[in-house]
Amino acid sequence: METKGKKHKTPYTHICVVIWGLFWLYELIMSSTGRGFIVDEIRAMGHRAEEYAAGYRDYNENAISEDEYGTDLFETELDGTGTGAEAGADQDGGNDAAVTGTVSDAETSGGDAYGNPVPEGADAKEYENYVNQDGGMGSGSADAESPEAGSGETDGIIEEEPEEEFVPVPYYFTADESYFDDALFIGDSRMMGLWDYVEFGNATFLCDNGYSIANFQAGRAVRCQNTGSKTTPKEIMADNTFSKVYIMLGTNDCTRRSPDSFREGYAELVDLVRKEEPDAIIFTVANLNMSEKGVQENRSRGFDNEIMGSLNNVVAEFADGESSFFLNFNPLFTDENGYVLGKYTFDGFHVYAAQYQEMGDYIKEHAVAYTTP
Repeated sequence: METKGKKHKTPYTHICVVIWGLFWLYELIMSSTGRGFIVDEIRAMGHRAEEYAAGYRDYNENAISEDEYGTDLFETELDGTGTGAEAGADQDGGNDAAVTGTVSDAETSGGDAYGNPVPEGADAKEYENYVNQDGGMGSGSADAESPEAGSGETDGIIEEEPEEEFVPVPYYFTADESYFDDALFIGDSRMMGLWDYVEFGNATFLCDNGYSIANFQAGRAVRCQNTGSKTTPKEIMADNTFSKVYIMLGTNDCTRRSPDSFREGYAELVDLVRKEEPDAIIFTVANLNMSEKGVQENRSRGFDNEIMGSLNNVVAEFADGESSFFLNFNPLFTDENGYVLGKYTFDGFHVYAAQYQEMGDYIKEHAVAYTTP
């Protein structure tokens, strides 16, 4: 009768167990030093996993995210301010060649912005994302082959022409007395007649008998009719601000000045006004001619309408029609030969009060303003 009991292991099994135990003992010892077989294998697997993860990150960094894509391309096209060309140019580094086709074309045709059909089963946005990547179907090489490549234009980009700078245009108008509140009148006895007979608001009159360009150059003080005190044009402009300056000088220069020397002195006065009152409008006013009788009686002293005319031509030179203007009363009072009519003057030089009032009306009718935007 065969006795039943535990089945004994064969020597072969014992040997395997011993070898397996020794292997694990060896691995345990080697693992403590970091050189075990299993440890090395696990470490190698970790390296491979890191390499795979790094490759995946690189791929995602080169791709356009869905949010970024939706902002740069689809939303631009939907609001009507751009096309697929703009997105393509931004994504591949700003190629100069124009991209044909728009996102709206892709949506209506079932393809991408370049007319390529979306593969069956593929997501339209992801496919569009792919073809617009560097090296994809929307790369610079494809742009270079487009019919419009090198045209120097970019679809959807509208270059606005720079706005022309507004330049105010001066014009004459009839002003009331308040226009002259910040005006300065510089002149001789003819200017004094305007002070005596015409209302110019709170205008300042710096004028006196016999005042001339020669006196100005010599630094002679002249009476301010408003205050009665004497001062110079430089001093009164340094102490006040004027937006209009009227100059009527030259009659008293006839006897001592050539047109060239008169021009030099007149230029000094205009330059002074420009320096002291840079924003002021300058009115250079012609000297009033003399009557025929006045010329005959005073020609020996050097007064003559011909000389007066040459000086008035110099005065006119300083009017540029932009910030300085020439005013001439003579046509109001002279005959065909340029003489002031005898009925208008009592001494051949100066006119009556009514004529000064006409001169004042002329000045008011030739006030200057500028167009505004």
